[in-house]
Amino acid sequence: MIELDQCTHESREVRRRMYSNGVTHCVMQCLDCGSNVRSVPKSSIPDLDALGWWDETLIETYYEERRQARDRAFQQQREERRERHAEYLGSAEWWERRSMRMDLDSYLCQARISGCSITATEVHHHTYRFWGNEPMFDLVSVCRHCHEQISIMEGRVGTPEINE
Repeated sequence: MIELDQCTHESREVRRRMYSNGVTHCVMQCLDCGSNVRSVPKSSIPDLDALGWWDETLIETYYEERRQARDRAFQQQREERRERHAEYLGSAEWWERRSMRMDLDSYLCQARISGCSITATEVHHHTYRFWGNEPMFDLVSVCRHCHEQISIMEGRVGTPEINE
């Protein structure tokens, strides 16, 4: 939440706010984010009954909108990573690296998880730390079944977490 006196929005209004102890205070509420900007002395308000009440929904709406915007941005970044990864997997650089790893492993699956087909058809990244310039120790030849099982075990089904 935004702390007292940290709101930078311009739209503000003095409102009555009742706290859990039953005491009513006058506060300046931001109409954009709903934060309590500052307390206002009751003596400075000519007609207390004319003030509106504190609106908790302003805060809830503001943070929900921020959460949704953050989720949209995250989804956009995830899609961009997927596109870059797919593009990289089609590149000559990847195919050269992939072939080198498969040759080193004699096209044999190195995982040998139950259900393994023995013949390696794919190359698995241990991490994506070196993505785009992987050393051979970060790659391993695997069959499709083992690759799927490893990805499930690592919780990496879907989008690689590429460190850039």
